[in-house]
Amino acid sequence: MRIFSITILSLIMFAATRANAADIPSPSDFSKIELVQEISLGGMQKLLGWNGGNFYYAKKDGSVGVVDKNGKELFALQAKDGKNEPVVKQPEAVIASEDTIYVVDSETNLVAMFSLQGKYVGSFGAKKGGFFGKGGGLKSPRGVAAHDGIIYVADSGNGRIQMFGNNGVFLSTLEIDGAPENK
Repeated sequence: MRIFSITILSLIMFAATRANAADIPSPSDFSKIELVQEISLGGMQKLLGWNGGNFYYAKKDGSVGVVDKNGKELFALQAKDGKNEPVVKQPEAVIASEDTIYVVDSETNLVAMFSLQGKYVGSFGAKKGGFFGKGGGLKSPRGVAAHDGIIYVADSGNGRIQMFGNNGVFLSTLEIDGAPENK
C-alpha cells in the first residue's frame, strides 16, 4: 500500500523593512521553517484542500476522505444519484463554507454539496443545460472558492468562472479572455 504524507510546516517571516511593502519576500526574509507535524494517509491520491482544521483528500475509490489535523479519519464524502451512480468520481478541489462542504468533480461535471458532518445535500452545475444557454453548466471544473455566500467554480473546459449562490443556484459567469497575449 502506498502511503502519502501531509507535511505541515510553520513559516515565520520577518517584518518587511523595504520602502515598497508590495515587494515579494526573499528567502532571507524567513527566519526559520520548522516541521510541525506529518500525517501519513494510506490510499490518498491527492490533497484537495484544507479548511477549518480538516484536510480533504481524493481516495482511490473516487470518494473524498476527511481527516483532522491529527490524522484521525472523520468520514468520507460520497453519495449516489438516482441511478445508483456515484456523484463524486474524480474530485479536483474542496472548500468548506459556514455550513456546507463543496466538492468539484471533473468527471461528473458537478459540484457536490455535503453538510459539515458528511451528509450529502445535493449537487449543481450539470454539463448540459445551464439556464437558457447563459451559464450554469460546467465542463471539466477544476477549482472552487467561496466568499460572502457566493461559490466560484473554475470552469476550465468552458474557459470561465461560474458563480453560484451557496445553495447552488446559478448567478453569473465571468468570462476569461483567452487571447494569447493575456496568457
